Amino acid sequence: MFGLFKKVQMRGSLRRPTKAYFDSTLQERRREQRSRWAFFNSLLIVVYLGGAGCVAPPPDEEMAIAEAAFSAAKEAKGDQLASEWYQKAEDELSRARRARNAKEFDLAKKLALRARNFAEKAEEISVLKTEKGGSE
Repeated sequence: MFGLFKKVQMRGSLRRPTKAYFDSTLQERRREQRSRWAFFNSLLIVVYLGGAGCVAPPPDEEMAIAEAAFSAAKEAKGDQLASEWYQKAEDELSRARRARNAKEFDLAKKLALRARNFAEKAEEISVLKTEKGGSE
């Protein structure tokens, strides 16, 4: 039994790592950590900037067109002659304004387009009714 212990002891103590070996191993580990952190940081930056690009811009143009269509419908007396369509346009425009203020730009754009369509329909109906009433 004593001989087995001596062989194991001799194998384990053949070479002891030197200080230079530990220093080079430590430097290598640090280099690997720095490269991992650099990769991780660059990945975070890409994800952050990519996510920032996904935010929709404010629907200012669509809102302005919807407001103009709504004003045109009001001038054509759409509130009196095509009240159902005019009311729908007013409701959708109000919802679009609230969505824009809440920074829900995709929803605001969709609602502004619907408000524009309703307002144009109200204007069209009121103009037709005015022309029909004026020709009689």
